[in-house]
Amino acid sequence: MTGIKIVPNAVLLWLKPATKTKDSVLKYSSTLTSNLTFSSGPASFRTLVHLCYRNAPSGFVANCSSHIQRSASFTHDAAQTFSPIPRRTVTAMSRAKVRGQTSIHRWYCPYKDWDRPLYCPGPLLVVQQRHIVSKSAHISDDDDENLPLSRNVGMFFDKAAALLVHKVVEDFKSLPQKHRSLDEEMKLIQGTIAVIKPCAFIISLSFPIRRDNGTLEVVRAYRAQHKQHRLPSKGGIRFSAHVDYDEVTALAALMTYKCALVNAPFGGAKAGVQIDPKKYSEGELERITRRLTIELSKKGFIHPGIDVPAPDMGTGEREMCWIADTYANIVGFSDINARACVTGKPVSQGGINGRTSATGKGVFVGIKYFLTDKACMDVIGLKPGFKDKTFIVQGFGNVGFHAARYLVEAGAKCIGVAEMDANLYNKDGIDPVALDEYRRQSGCLAGFPAAQPYQGENILCEKCDILVAAACERVITKKISQKIQAKIIAEGANGPVTPGADKVLMEKKVLVIPDLFINAGGVTVSYFEWLKNLNHVSYGRLTSKFERDSNLHIIESVEKSINKWLDSDRAKGLNLKPDPKVKDKYLGYASEKDIVHAGLEHTMERAAEVIMDTARTYNLGLDIRTAAYLVSIEKIYNFYREAGVSSVI
Repeated sequence: MTGIKIVPNAVLLWLKPATKTKDSVLKYSSTLTSNLTFSSGPASFRTLVHLCYRNAPSGFVANCSSHIQRSASFTHDAAQTFSPIPRRTVTAMSRAKVRGQTSIHRWYCPYKDWDRPLYCPGPLLVVQQRHIVSKSAHISDDDDENLPLSRNVGMFFDKAAALLVHKVVEDFKSLPQKHRSLDEEMKLIQGTIAVIKPCAFIISLSFPIRRDNGTLEVVRAYRAQHKQHRLPSKGGIRFSAHVDYDEVTALAALMTYKCALVNAPFGGAKAGVQIDPKKYSEGELERITRRLTIELSKKGFIHPGIDVPAPDMGTGEREMCWIADTYANIVGFSDINARACVTGKPVSQGGINGRTSATGKGVFVGIKYFLTDKACMDVIGLKPGFKDKTFIVQGFGNVGFHAARYLVEAGAKCIGVAEMDANLYNKDGIDPVALDEYRRQSGCLAGFPAAQPYQGENILCEKCDILVAAACERVITKKISQKIQAKIIAEGANGPVTPGADKVLMEKKVLVIPDLFINAGGVTVSYFEWLKNLNHVSYGRLTSKFERDSNLHIIESVEKSINKWLDSDRAKGLNLKPDPKVKDKYLGYASEKDIVHAGLEHTMERAAEVIMDTARTYNLGLDIRTAAYLVSIEKIYNFYREAGVSSVI
């Protein structure tokens, strides 16, 4: 072995002087290993252990496999073959981090020549943790860059839950007649809140698929059902190489709160498949998706009345179509509602018009509500309305593109776009439609002729009025938030702002429109699609003509009434004609997309009104996130109290 594969989670531990035992076995023990705490999960973790010896001629390393269960000793056979290790390798490993450790003992190399072999002053144990099931509980809340998403969501939940508990207790004290003592009521309140927070069910799947080159590959996937107090559970399926247990459970919890906020009668769920979809062919992705559907159905994690997935990062209409087809033909062939097992399908397969742009449309509607609230704009120092407003969008996917398109149509100017392959900037404005067309033709954003590559440190910190964070989780940390110049941040993605950053932004009087509200457009329209599949009829089919004829009759009636009260000369030639815009909107046939978008806007506006009323009731100021969590948690809490905690999950 001439080198070690470096992974970011490595730790160096000094060992005590060696003692030689029988059979030429060198035994090293160290109290430092007892300070190493691995993340929760299985009792043991697969590791690679490396030993460097002082008496070796040029700093040799031994490699062997072992299972470490917080042990305080390590045994190695001295007869193994050794090979040199570059000093830069050990130095790099010494500066790496392990999630979950309570102390790091670093090795600093005194030599200037980084290519010389390392002479260790004593035995050195290098432990590389190869598999982490969940994030460590030992990470400080201040380290928000590495804080697990579940901890972020939990911190936001706890803050709102504490306010709700205080309110419920005060309401109980004011009751004229009490059926239980205050202590009993407190236990019931706190117990109910404790039931809401954790994830109820999660399944971990491993299944093989055959690649195009004939090799077999094992795919890892998760599906979490956070709550089933209302059925079915609802949440997307994401394909990402970085998805894990923690992320899936956190996103499932967000779905529960999101559904409660917009009055969608679902519990929260989320699924993740640990693959990079860009590295698989279409045929391979189809095999993965169809096999995933079968495995989920075996465990009861997909059904029109139990668990209904939807698109998410790395998936779209194509994957949802495969899921619906697999379920309908293999599992639900005798179920007339089988196509309702998933939403986000193509319209030809039972989907709904307006679903593709739904989340982006919801982001726009949410921004519009707050941007037209004069009292709110006075606090952050902006004039109401979209006129002369500039914005930057991070993540030019489905959500970011449609949000940018609607914002530009309303009068705002897009001055920046941040993506993985390019950061674009143009103070005179970027046309989202032209940029999307360029991406479709070239496959990337880099090289777009109507904008320049951003030359600054971080485009998110560039001066603008609105920042649409529609990429991924934990992108706006406490450190970055101190440089943010935007007045409004819309969380188009799930969890882009960390708790530490959220606090800093509130102190700077930046309005953060939270994820569980602003990106709820997707699940709202998914609810409409689910209802369409259960009703087996498209929206507007039964009512559009009737409503059009009714509006025409109203105009004719008004015209006749005016003619009746006017003399014949003045009434001659009178012909009431509606404005062209009114005619197109109300005297034409309402399309399914018109009805869907109207329902989406109504849902988002009602939710925003309730959030603002709650913020005023609790005197929360710009803390819209806590107000949104309060609304959601209170709805779920009331459901449990009325239904009985033990009867629901």
